Amino acid sequence: MQYFYDNQIRRFLQQFIRYFSGFQVEYGKDANGNPIYLTVPVRYADNNRVGASILRNNSENTVTNVPMMVVYIDNLKYHRPHIQSPSYTEQKNIRQRSTDPLTGEIKTYQQNAVTVERMMPVPYRMDLKLDIYTSNIEQKLQLWEQIAIMFNPSLEIQSTENYLDWTSLSWIMLTDTNFSSRTIPIGTEDPIDVATFTFEIPVYITPPALVKKLNAVTSIVATMYDSSGNLAQAITDTANQLGSRQWFTPSGYNAIVANGQVILSQNTLYGTNTPLGVPVPVNEPIPWRSVINYIGEISNGISMMAFVDENNGNTVVGTISYDPTNDSVLLFNVDPATIPSNSLVAVDRIVDPLIAGPGVGLPIATAGQRYLIINNNIGNASNDPSNIPVAWANTDNTVTFAYANDIVEYDGNNWNISFDSQATTTEEYVTNIYTNIQYKWVDNLWQKSWEGLYAEGYWLLII
Repeated sequence: MQYFYDNQIRRFLQQFIRYFSGFQVEYGKDANGNPIYLTVPVRYADNNRVGASILRNNSENTVTNVPMMVVYIDNLKYHRPHIQSPSYTEQKNIRQRSTDPLTGEIKTYQQNAVTVERMMPVPYRMDLKLDIYTSNIEQKLQLWEQIAIMFNPSLEIQSTENYLDWTSLSWIMLTDTNFSSRTIPIGTEDPIDVATFTFEIPVYITPPALVKKLNAVTSIVATMYDSSGNLAQAITDTANQLGSRQWFTPSGYNAIVANGQVILSQNTLYGTNTPLGVPVPVNEPIPWRSVINYIGEISNGISMMAFVDENNGNTVVGTISYDPTNDSVLLFNVDPATIPSNSLVAVDRIVDPLIAGPGVGLPIATAGQRYLIINNNIGNASNDPSNIPVAWANTDNTVTFAYANDIVEYDGNNWNISFDSQATTTEEYVTNIYTNIQYKWVDNLWQKSWEGLYAEGYWLLII
């Protein structure tokens, strides 16, 4: 067996000695007639010979200071009546709360999860004696009266505050007293008198506990890539998954991802994502740590998050990390390989044709320019000249009519309809070169392709 020592008996002795620290005796009166109180010291009696010699100034003629109290072990025996299932082993599953390494402040999220296996402790009975050294009967009576009333019949004692230490609680029982060490008649040799209290304390000596990682499943960790290195396919391909997965949204939260950040929302009023944007939560910020604490702990830059498009099943994945300045934000670094591919040629900008146009807030029209039109049409179906934006005129001064949400492209002479929003019902993807943001056409609306609101069940934490 390896060396093991945990100060178990020593801790009981320390607590026992603390019980008797602070007692006082009246030691005369001052000039004003007020009583003078002297605190009586208490210590363990087994000091070594060198220390005792120093305390006596290396002389046998030094008188011991009184009053004082000393404690020592009179007996320590195996206590057979307290034996209980010697081979019993108990398991406890413990989840620790994290602490700030700089301030020591206890946080609200989980740190480690462990299983502690405790073996049945060994019962002993420890007999302690408390000797009270006094030089007169008045000192003895003062101390005797203060101590005697404490044990009627016993006091509880606790050796440690450790929650897992099932041997920390015991009790102190007063079993015997001896009022004086002297006999009558008293000679003149030694003026010091010793009174003795005898106590019994049941103590349990516990073997070392086995601490190991929690044997309950707290998270599933598996490779995120398939055999060809494809991250998105490894997560969504049900035929070739490397391990079974569970889509898990803690406590029914929605997630909003935008601009490299992910926040939580519990507002159920959101329908679909707003045109060209994402919804903004109106609820109070929800700390991520308090939610993640239920399933484990993330590793910054290693743990991941996946977002699933509920219309087509496309999955966008990226790594996550805590925002050091805002506990309600997770920083999201998307994997570009998981972003949907464009189905349309990229556009130069997204514009309102009644606010800007070629040469008016936009570069002069050149062949190949492409614009996504929003909010207003270009021209009108009846070609009413009063509603024709001149900036969008063709070289023959005509205007190609285009609805809002259409994409128009200039061929050097005329603006042509490249994407017809009125006739297209399929899902399409296009990137705005000016902002490098990708959009998708779905439900007769242009939305950000993967940024936006994800309802519960359509986003996943990958610890």
